[in-house]
Amino acid sequence: NTPWNLIQIGDPNSANIPRSNIQIINNELFNFGESAIQIRQNNSGQGIGNGFTISGNKVYEAINTQTYQYPIWLEGGTNSHSHIISNNLIGGNAAPSPNITGTWLNSKADGEVQAIYVLVGGSNASEATSIQGNKIKNINISGTGWTNFVGIRVEEGRVKIGDVVGNVIGSEDNTPDNIISNGSGGAFLTEDAAVMGIWTQTSSETIIENNLISGLSTGLGLYCFLDGIAHGSNLYFNGLQYNNQGGRAVIRNNQIKNNRSSSNLQNST
Repeated sequence: NTPWNLIQIGDPNSANIPRSNIQIINNELFNFGESAIQIRQNNSGQGIGNGFTISGNKVYEAINTQTYQYPIWLEGGTNSHSHIISNNLIGGNAAPSPNITGTWLNSKADGEVQAIYVLVGGSNASEATSIQGNKIKNINISGTGWTNFVGIRVEEGRVKIGDVVGNVIGSEDNTPDNIISNGSGGAFLTEDAAVMGIWTQTSSETIIENNLISGLSTGLGLYCFLDGIAHGSNLYFNGLQYNNQGGRAVIRNNQIKNNRSSSNLQNST
């Protein structure tokens, strides 16, 4: 049987709170259903400790058993801060050597991949969670219902994305269709396929700098949208409407190019 999660810290069904300063470094993580690394706050929403480091991991070849896949899931809660997610390689179906190779396939009808998901806190710049130098590539979500891809999603928390070393989401050599979401089963003005390089919904300050987002594609549907960077939200996602202005943001020196959508519902890169 395929494990849902390879490394799990914390449990939403438990009252325990994980300790601070846990390091998950330089692992090869493959053959899993939902998450390679999943860190969750407890059932009282009391968060986790501070200062987790997730760095240098190679995450590839998820098993096509779960509809929703979150390779790195850091749900620290709003009392948790000062984490580092850096230099991880996510995508493909073989060990990077040194580059990501092959194709990560999710063929579920309503398939979804959120490569790095973050929900944290942080009340000032020194408590920001840092997301630097990660590469997310070679992913195909080929199902025929709603299909979604988000490279880096920050639902809450003070974060810095790429201000030290930019993240790469998609192609590094101008090749199109490096990451594809092919959904075609939506209706009305909800989405068939949603593709976002970086999506920050947080009410806290966000810095997004120096990132490369290239070669993203929505495939078959009539109602698709593609955002290179989305801050705040006024959109449908999984059939639900999100409407949040987001907090103060600094967005500069990013490259967003060679992305394409099969419809004109939204294509704001």
